[in-house]
Amino acid sequence: MFVNNPVSGLLIVGGIFQQNPWWALNALIGTFISTVSALLLGQNRGAISAGLHGYNGTLVGMLMAVFSAKGSWYWWLLLPNPVVSSALSSVAGKWDLPIFTLPCPFNILLCLHLSQLSQLLLSVPVGVGQVYGCSSPWTGGVFLLALLLCSPIICLHAVYGSAAGTLSGLALAAPDQDIFSGLWGYNSVLSCIAIGGVFYVLTWQTHLLAVFCGKVCQHYERFTPSEMFVN
Repeated sequence: MFVNNPVSGLLIVGGIFQQNPWWALNALIGTFISTVSALLLGQNRGAISAGLHGYNGTLVGMLMAVFSAKGSWYWWLLLPNPVVSSALSSVAGKWDLPIFTLPCPFNILLCLHLSQLSQLLLSVPVGVGQVYGCSSPWTGGVFLLALLLCSPIICLHAVYGSAAGTLSGLALAAPDQDIFSGLWGYNSVLSCIAIGGVFYVLTWQTHLLAVFCGKVCQHYERFTPSEMFVN
């Protein structure tokens, strides 16, 4: 709220504690991590003293607690905040643009949290595992290791295919459970592998075609034959 008075800050912290001590604790931890990281990254000391490298951490810490299940703590999202801030500062500084409000690092990190990023990432190995009907990400990881030992190209296209299928599911607003359980990935895995270096010589054109096939093949799998004819 653009106030650099420490007493005002203490009053605001007190208000947050009155609302919810768990939120306030997360806000303070986020502020501490963000501020210390800014010092370690050599950011401007004046800006640090004015709190400009702390408030994003405050918001990330508190709003994660607000939007998470009771007792859940996604501490790892606090760590990228100063890195994101520094990166945006470097880019925006070329045009003399401030990054304190737009684009705001806490918006980026909170969106990642609300988008269930960890489950989306796990859906990639799960999609590979679902080729054999396996829903464990660890099993999918073992399958990827097997592919890597045989052919790094096949392994890479399996990852691309599963990721492309997952993105297709998100784009078509598929049920979260279907996406997270890999049901939008396995067919894309096979299609991407087949095109990307197995049945065609691998070039950048066939690589792009493989990724494209991995993205669109799941669309048609969701239709019955009559629906496919109509569409």
